[in-house]
Amino acid sequence: MSFSISYHPLRLFDTDIPSYFYLGELLALVDLSATIKLGVQYSLWGGSVLNLGTARHRAAYADRIDDFRLPGCFAMTELGHGSNVAGLRTEAVYDAGTDEWVITTPDDGALKWWIGNAAEDGQAATVFARLKVPPTAPGGGGPSASNLPPSPRKPPPVGLDGLVDHGVHAFVVPLRDGRPGPAGLLPGVEVIDCGVKVGLQGVDNGALRFSRVRVPRGNLLDRFAQVGPGGAYTSSRSPSPRFAATLGELTGGRVGLAGASVSVLKGAITIAIRYAATRTQFGPPGGPEVAVLDYPSQQGKLVPLLATAYALHFATRALVASYEASKAASKAAGAPGASPASLAAAEAAAGE
Repeated sequence: MSFSISYHPLRLFDTDIPSYFYLGELLALVDLSATIKLGVQYSLWGGSVLNLGTARHRAAYADRIDDFRLPGCFAMTELGHGSNVAGLRTEAVYDAGTDEWVITTPDDGALKWWIGNAAEDGQAATVFARLKVPPTAPGGGGPSASNLPPSPRKPPPVGLDGLVDHGVHAFVVPLRDGRPGPAGLLPGVEVIDCGVKVGLQGVDNGALRFSRVRVPRGNLLDRFAQVGPGGAYTSSRSPSPRFAATLGELTGGRVGLAGASVSVLKGAITIAIRYAATRTQFGPPGGPEVAVLDYPSQQGKLVPLLATAYALHFATRALVASYEASKAASKAAGAPGASPASLAAAEAAAGE
């Protein structure tokens, strides 16, 4: 399935953020489930590829994400870890023999949980997992995986599993072979449908389990950290700013939810006031019936909501403008290929 439309949501999200969020507000008036799926597809799945990946990832995925030929997921939350993203347990272990990542769910607490688009439509996912390399692959040491100088920072210690854990990173992991639902699942991928919910039944939330799923080394979204052949790890940022940049992909979804919620309020209050202005009830003896909106009791109910809708409208516009400015600053400071000096300045501004 693909969209035959004259606009491109992912392109808007990349180049015209206010128009992208306005699109979401309009859709919220029609179908909230479709609004959520739009946000997952473009803000989260597409946004993570654009903003955590490099030009190579854009070339491989962006057009297919944009026209919905490649529906996807944003697999961050785990059953055992929601807000505490630093504690995620899904593993991506580098296999130097095959130059691949081995994606594994080590226990039930590491199940990717309540993932939108996972149960039925998702063909791939941005999976957030702990990047682990063998200690013989210096992270410092070995050939550099980028054109940046090797990091002078001391690498993490070797863990009890004999691997060096560089923390949570993002990987593109295929889920299905082009067919939707259980029939299309690739080997090693298990999906559990989260079933009927209180609302938003049109969103196919699911849980994901990975059993030694192998993906190429290049499937690491490596804008901020690179792994070369043999497992050499380098990063342009220290761990805290790098982790903050990874978490930043959630922000666009939050902004979109705010806009969609305000849009529903604006639609509801418009319907209520329009009806109250045209519905008549009672009136003076011998005179015409009075519009319901003319009764102070109705005004007391509706006018505060109208004022709230206006206030939240302007607040969300300011929020979108702030988000747009922050994304522009991020692109300018930390774009792939930026000079080491500009990267150092961005890192200093982030407090490290």
